[in-house]
Amino acid sequence: MDQNQATIRHEPETIEKIQCALLVGKIMVEDNGQFSQAEIDLANLLLSANWNPNIIDFLEVVAGVAHPGMDVLTEARGALIYPLNK
Repeated sequence: MDQNQATIRHEPETIEKIQCALLVGKIMVEDNGQFSQAEIDLANLLLSANWNPNIIDFLEVVAGVAHPGMDVLTEARGALIYPLNK
């Protein structure tokens, strides 16, 4: 069992949905894959909510792979759009 399966997730609050949408919009609308430390920290906090698997993968890319100024556009977009076989 990995840590995601062991974590009890809550349903996202409205503010969490808005914050997540802003992070997704940065990738899908702005074509910008460079995240600040504040955005990386936010993605880490948002991982505590119960999202669909693609959003969880996206947040894991931002929170776990990205460093401030590092471009993760390809990885983050792939996490959002590719269907999962989980």
